[in-house]
Amino acid sequence: MKDKYLILILKLIKKTEEGRLVWHKTDNTDEYQSSAGVYVFIVRSTREGLKNRLYGLYFKNSEMESSIVVSQKDGTDYNIIRQLYFSAKESSPETAIYFKKIMEELDRL
Repeated sequence: MKDKYLILILKLIKKTEEGRLVWHKTDNTDEYQSSAGVYVFIVRSTREGLKNRLYGLYFKNSEMESSIVVSQKDGTDYNIIRQLYFSAKESSPETAIYFKKIMEELDRL
């Protein structure tokens, strides 16, 4: 992975964990989106075959032109992209709502 992409991903993870970058589930399965200024970041998990999952980070600029930043297919470190995906998933309000509902159901047992 190129150093500049590693720096970008680490900064996205840090801002997410600090609560300064909030990710939202999109209409696509296993995809979360966030924004900073005119840039929209999308992190997604896709299946390749029955057992393998691939993770990727994409962005759109103010003209909504899409560009791939990094993915496992280009040799990017699996763990760093996976960490960003799960940080995004955990930070999303949708995940918090599901978790709250699960806890409420368990409390009723």
